Amino acid sequence: MRQDLNPTTTTPKVLAIDDCIDSIRLLSTILSHYHCDLDLAFDGQDAIPLLQSQNFDLVILDWQMPKMGGQETLLLLEQIVPPSRKKSPTPVLLYTSSHYSQITLPELRQFKYAGWIDKQSSFNSKFRSIGNALALI
Repeated sequence: MRQDLNPTTTTPKVLAIDDCIDSIRLLSTILSHYHCDLDLAFDGQDAIPLLQSQNFDLVILDWQMPKMGGQETLLLLEQIVPPSRKKSPTPVLLYTSSHYSQITLPELRQFKYAGWIDKQSSFNSKFRSIGNALALI
């Protein structure tokens, strides 16, 4: 886990996209523990300019948002975000209260699915899931 980053390790750059301020606060708390450089977007439309101009090591994406949901966000980003300078697709961690069986995941080239976090799960479960996703980058 990237819990104890050493000086030679780069700080993970994370984008959290969620329309709920309480979720953003919770994610911020967890990600600050892992010493992440965090950017925030409150819907898919807010995330587009950030993803067009920056590379992220991880994107945490709320699947159900009123303006533009997770699926619509990913499909649009696949079309408009320039190919990354990175050699591999950007990992996306889905953050949702929907059951996994209710989610239709589009095929992606520039992004890859890094997992799923149930918003109803315990803090410890969310903490471990984010730590596991960070360990893979």
